[in-house]
Amino acid sequence: MVPSMRRGPSSNAWWHLHTNWGVALAMLPGGLQPTSQWAMRLHGRLGRHAYEGLALGADEQRRLVANLGTLDGLILENHGPLTVGRTVAEAWMLMYLLDRAAQAQLAAMAASGGRVQVVSDELAALTYRQWVGDGSERDGDIEWPALLRGLDRIDPSYRD
Repeated sequence: MVPSMRRGPSSNAWWHLHTNWGVALAMLPGGLQPTSQWAMRLHGRLGRHAYEGLALGADEQRRLVANLGTLDGLILENHGPLTVGRTVAEAWMLMYLLDRAAQAQLAAMAASGGRVQVVSDELAALTYRQWVGDGSERDGDIEWPALLRGLDRIDPSYRD
């Protein structure tokens, strides 16, 4: 991925991880399902990008940007998740929520032989609207300062 990967002027940060949960989710044909409240925050806001190798070429990077469009993230098939945000805090929080949603969904699938309770698209959309509200408060606005305070206590050298 390249740092210039943005979804327009409102996207300034991105996260791409290879957590066990995110990579496992990227292997599922159905991807993230509306199975948890965390997943519903991302309902209708995640795209998919087919695996093409290590994503080192400019042509694939353009396809990634096109697949992202104005979404909050992508499931990079057989690879892992990517989220974007207007701030580092927002992109981080969306990745945190995505990883938690993946963990919950995959644990439920493992416990139930792959059968999970999925809510309707209407209920998932309602939950999404309740979560984002009028958009004046971004995901991460509250959490990020607390995370930085904790990091300051552990090792403030990250600021250097």
